Amino acid sequence: MGASPAIANSFMQYRQAGAAARELLAAAAADTWGVPVDSITVENSVLKSGGKIAHFGEMAAKAAVMRASENPKLKDPSRFKLIGQDGLSRQDTLGKTNGTAEFAMDVKVPGMVYAVVLRSPRFGGKLG
Repeated sequence: MGASPAIANSFMQYRQAGAAARELLAAAAADTWGVPVDSITVENSVLKSGGKIAHFGEMAAKAAVMRASENPKLKDPSRFKLIGQDGLSRQDTLGKTNGTAEFAMDVKVPGMVYAVVLRSPRFGGKLG
């Protein structure tokens, strides 16, 4: 059984986080280029204003030190490209079903050590 409810339960938080990131990246681009922030368009992880173009990664460091808005403007649902679309194939299904998918617990690097959190076997118990 699968179908984690994580996305459905956190949909609005993810939308707000995305909107805040989009605003910060646009503000960073506007500051870098010396243009008004409302002249910046954002689409497909690309920021544009006039002839200036940058990918999100190029503005990430600057955006990361800026203060996010308390109430970022959410994308209008009419502009969604993937949400609500039928027939989208999951790119991870084959690897998960044939055993080729690599998960964090599968990663091994030279000199890797393992750690676990030691917990009491009893609820509310303490370790000496």
